[in-house]
Amino acid sequence: MDRKLLIVGASARGAAFSAVRAGYAPMAFDLYADADLRRCCRAERIGDFPRGLLPAVRSAPPAPWIYTGGLENHPRLVDRLAKRRTLYGNAGNVLRQVRDVWLVAKALEREGLDVPRVASPGETISRGEWLRKPLRSVGGRGIEKAGIPFRAGGRRHYFQQFIEGTPASAVFVAAGGRAELLGATGQWIGVDWSGVRGHWYCGSIGPLPLSNAARLTCRRIGNCLAARFAVVGLFGVDMVIDAAGHVWPIEVNPRYTASIEVLECALGIQTIAAHVAACRDGRLPDASPTGKRDTFCGKAIVYAQEETVVSHAFSEAALAVAARDPWPRLADIPTAAAVIRPGEPVLTVLASGETMLAVEKKLRRRAAAVRRMLQR
Repeated sequence: MDRKLLIVGASARGAAFSAVRAGYAPMAFDLYADADLRRCCRAERIGDFPRGLLPAVRSAPPAPWIYTGGLENHPRLVDRLAKRRTLYGNAGNVLRQVRDVWLVAKALEREGLDVPRVASPGETISRGEWLRKPLRSVGGRGIEKAGIPFRAGGRRHYFQQFIEGTPASAVFVAAGGRAELLGATGQWIGVDWSGVRGHWYCGSIGPLPLSNAARLTCRRIGNCLAARFAVVGLFGVDMVIDAAGHVWPIEVNPRYTASIEVLECALGIQTIAAHVAACRDGRLPDASPTGKRDTFCGKAIVYAQEETVVSHAFSEAALAVAARDPWPRLADIPTAAAVIRPGEPVLTVLASGETMLAVEKKLRRRAAAVRRMLQR
């Protein structure tokens, strides 16, 4: 069987590494074509993203394809690409529905699940805490606290009730109207040591321990989405777990997500193999993985705080560190001479340990070490 697989998205590195671990030979098209991705497989940087994907995919060797972050906001482009080669993932009609926050909220409410309220267009809100969010949200960019009172509306934003609690993400694989929960991770949002504030995604840690009630709720969420919207393959649900332990689904990401490699590291699973089996064969894994209960893994994005031109020495040193272990300590390593502007990602640090606190401490140290390397 041909093991070639084309991976496209804003960042393809995580999925490409997952594909290699599952025995596939990936090709990657994304915004960065980072140095470690180029060592892993054929990679091409798409400067005019996402429009430049169409000619790039047209000229690529024959292979089925999957997408990562960013493409869920472009269902028409996904369908155009899917006409040219086999898509392992969700087509445009599914994306249009599952990215409709009002439609998803109604479906989950019908299942008796807790859902943050989404203001209806034209509705006036005069109390409570709310977030103003882009309809085409990626990584938390553009999310801000809404001033009270406000009148909901606009073609590019929506307003969602703010839920206090622990940011988290559940990862599923779906086929035939059913979903299997692979695990959950905690999320870092706007942490200082990552280099950004606000609601930006900064990293993940897991597996996140879930109560029996929370695990049951996650499974109900996954099965509802798979049955109602025919979601297939890997997908994630961003959520908040409040002080009482209730799970509040926030957003659906119907594709390979940033937290998946964290679960792969901690649980020893091959998610790309599960994704292909679900999309191509309609087959789900036998059961949710239990994993190595004494192992936690995490990743954190180091964001630039000032404009930086990546030196050859930095890129080569980071690649040398990344090559030391089967699971790299550094990833998404920029190529020499790359210009990184304030607020853009420099690279990703990864770590594992016996406790979540130990993992966070390692990530903080490695993020600080990266900043020192940049200053040399």
